[in-house]
Amino acid sequence: MLPLDIQLARELGRMTQAVRQAGRMPEMADLSIAATAIVRGYVMLTRNLRYFQGTGVTALDPFESLPTQG
Repeated sequence: MLPLDIQLARELGRMTQAVRQAGRMPEMADLSIAATAIVRGYVMLTRNLRYFQGTGVTALDPFESLPTQG
């Protein structure tokens, strides 16, 4: 579990507004995960890449590719 702090809450709000203005309606749980990844500098590994389209998070399908070390 990672805490929901003020920086993450602000990113979540910004992201929610941006994706909804683009006509997408992702679940709040998916937006929270994406915002956490962005704020903490993580790469998302998921089979459901479409859930994170338009969020700005780097998301990879681990069955297709993995992030490089570095």
